[in-house]
Amino acid sequence: MTFGIPIKGLSIKGDYTGNKFFKQQKKHQNILYQSQPDGTSIPQGSSNGVNNDKYNDTYQALNLWAEYKKTIKQHSFGVMAGYNQESKKITALKTKVSGLYDNNTPVSDLATTLQSIGEDATVWAVQGMFFRLNYDYLGRYLLEVNGRYDGSSKFRPVEPIVKGIIFSEPSPVEPVTVHVTSRRISFGSKSP
Repeated sequence: MTFGIPIKGLSIKGDYTGNKFFKQQKKHQNILYQSQPDGTSIPQGSSNGVNNDKYNDTYQALNLWAEYKKTIKQHSFGVMAGYNQESKKITALKTKVSGLYDNNTPVSDLATTLQSIGEDATVWAVQGMFFRLNYDYLGRYLLEVNGRYDGSSKFRPVEPIVKGIIFSEPSPVEPVTVHVTSRRISFGSKSP
């Protein structure tokens, strides 16, 4: 998604991703009755009951960022700053009951014996901010600075910095006739 902003060179963008998975399973164990020739019936099976399994998995991600680009004569500048948020939640519930009051109604609350119950949950979330600053002179001499803060990495005085020269572009000082190589040199430090 891109928003039209009336400031030349500025764009604001964003995206959202969501995924939800839900599963519910019910297993009903009936007591079956076998009819006899004399009109009576004999129960088959030990007891009735019901097993319920529920599973829910939800993931969400939101990214918002703004970019600004400006060229003044032979100098090009770029600034990008943004925000990121992700979350995931998983829940599971399992119950097993027996001794249903009504053989044909598989409802856990309508049972005499709770055999087992189990519940699990996993929840995590992260938020982060990031930026990038770009500069180039004549489309040949480049400088880029990047940074991110998200709880596991922190802004530092020296974030990853990329400096470069594009050798395939002619130098404004000396003529170049062979354009066969391009090199990139980068240095910096990563947060622990």
